[in-house]
Amino acid sequence: METLTFGSITVDAVVDGELKLPFGRAFRGFDATSFARYGGIEGDTIDALLTTFVIRAAGRTILVDTGQGADMGAMGAMGVGGSCGLLPGALAHAGITPERVDIVICTHLHGDHIGWNVTATDEPRPMFPRARYIVSRTEWAHWSTIADPAVTRCIRPLEAAGQLELVADDHTVLPG
Repeated sequence: METLTFGSITVDAVVDGELKLPFGRAFRGFDATSFARYGGIEGDTIDALLTTFVIRAAGRTILVDTGQGADMGAMGAMGVGGSCGLLPGALAHAGITPERVDIVICTHLHGDHIGWNVTATDEPRPMFPRARYIVSRTEWAHWSTIADPAVTRCIRPLEAAGQLELVADDHTVLPG
């Protein structure tokens, strides 16, 4: 885990796992050799960490995205390899219980960013029971009209629980 400090604000990077993406699917029209100098390229795959940021500010604990979740789901069916499901353990290692999370910011609603919004059970419920889950109205306007399995599983239970908060694109979560 890496930590950055900005005055009274602390940001920790925790990892849910690592995707091994077929390069051609991730970067259509580009040759993998042109990216090789940046690292993370193995043959025809690119490694991508599933990173969640934990921000501690103004007495609050905020997560930015929640990773892929307990399994690869549709990503595996698309030929994506790797591992996932590490976020609960990574948060516990950082001393963060689900009850301590106040806010979850969903940067966007792709499945690899919202997987741990809910528990990994047959009846998903909010993983962070006290948290407000923040999504931009613009993002919601797009995804709420699509029958996407990840949104159905990882966002709809938040809506049903009254924990989904739709905000303007320029919303300020906390001062600073």
